[in-house]
Amino acid sequence: MRVLISAYAFNPSSSAHLHPGEDLFGWKMVEQISRRHQIWVITEAYNQDSVLEALSSLNRQNISIIFVQLPLNLRKIFYKVGIGQRIYYYIWQFLAWRKASRLHRKHHFDLAHHLTFGNYWIPSFIGAFLPVPFLWGPVGGGQKTPPPLMREFSLVGKISEYSRLAAQWISRQQFIWHRCLRRASLILVCNRETKQKIPLKYQAKVRYFPVNGIDSQLVNQELPKKKDRPTFVIMMAGRLHRLKGFSLGLRAFSDFVQTHPQSKLIVVGKG
Repeated sequence: MRVLISAYAFNPSSSAHLHPGEDLFGWKMVEQISRRHQIWVITEAYNQDSVLEALSSLNRQNISIIFVQLPLNLRKIFYKVGIGQRIYYYIWQFLAWRKASRLHRKHHFDLAHHLTFGNYWIPSFIGAFLPVPFLWGPVGGGQKTPPPLMREFSLVGKISEYSRLAAQWISRQQFIWHRCLRRASLILVCNRETKQKIPLKYQAKVRYFPVNGIDSQLVNQELPKKKDRPTFVIMMAGRLHRLKGFSLGLRAFSDFVQTHPQSKLIVVGKG
C-alpha cells in the first residue's frame, strides 16, 4: 500500500530526543511499516540531520521523508512557554495537512496514519480532512493521576495537572476531534484508561496496541555475573517527572532502609 504517515515526533538518535519516548517510537514504527509498504513520512524539521543520516544507513528506497516547519525557526520561541509547544503543534498540523493534500493529489495514498504525537485528545488534521482511509494511533493519555499520587505534588504540580485535565476536556469538545473519531477506520489505544475515553459509539473501532518494547539485541546480551556484596541495591529509572511517582519511591525506600540499613538506592533519569 501507499501509506502517508504523520509523525511529528520522529528521531532515531538516542542522544538528541526533543520528545523522549515518542521520538524513538515514531522511528521504530516507521521502520516496521516500511518492511511491507511504500511510505511517505511528514515530520517536523528539528530532526532533519539525524533522520537523513539514519535513513541512508537503513537503505530502503520505499521511504520518503517530508520535513515541515514554521518559518523563522519559531519552534524554539514557542517551546520556551509550556502551552507554546501545543500551540506550535496545532499550527504545524495545519501546515502538514496542506502538504499532505498536495502529496495526495500526486501519489493517491491508500491510507493515512497519524502516528505521533500519540495523544487521544489532540485531533489529527490529516485524519480529519484528508479524503483517504484513516488509522489513528496508537494513542494514550487517558490516565488520570490517582489521588494518593496527586497529594505528593507541589502546588505548581497540582495546578499543572488540573490544567492538563481542563485542556483535555476542551479538546474533546472540538468539532475536529469528533470528526477524527468518525473518519477513523481503526483507533489504536495503548491502555484501558484511554479506551474508556473514546465515546461509546466509536468503541467498535478501538483495538489495543502495546507501545512498550526493547531491541532484541539487548535481550540477547549476556548479563553480568552477580557479585556477592552485603549491600542490597535498588534502582529506580525513568524520566524525572512528578507523574512518574518517584516521590513515592523515595518515601518507600525511606521506610525500607529503617529495617535494612545496608540498602542503597540508585536513581537513573533526567528531568
